[in-house]
Amino acid sequence: MNLRSIVALALLALPSQAQTLARRDPLDGALNSSLIVIASQQSPHVLEVQETFLGDVTKGQLLQVPGFELWVEDDSGHGRIEQITPETRILVFLKQGAGRHETWEVAGLGNCYFWNHDPSKLDDLREKARSAVDLGEAWWAA
Repeated sequence: MNLRSIVALALLALPSQAQTLARRDPLDGALNSSLIVIASQQSPHVLEVQETFLGDVTKGQLLQVPGFELWVEDDSGHGRIEQITPETRILVFLKQGAGRHETWEVAGLGNCYFWNHDPSKLDDLREKARSAVDLGEAWWAA
């Protein structure tokens, strides 16, 4: 065993007071998503598709996503729900809901979504979506 391995194992054994933050990464949802869309909120728990990057849905289609909220967690581990306004656009990675075919769940451990409150500035969301689609295609082609 080399020195790096010993140090790594020793660090893992130390007790930690740190809290785990919910990490958001579009690549987390790349492999288990069947839909990747930018959407707006039509009503609570219903999203309206604005753009599609993966999946068979069209602009204007409504998706039922029970319990969906924009959850924000700060560095201390405290969280709050971010308000969704009519201008909010959400990049969301979805998979078929368990038990009910007409509902959807957020992929990536329920944490694979990103948003912007300015619908004229969506380039970052689009880039995240394209990177995830590219990764998924490369993975499945390998």
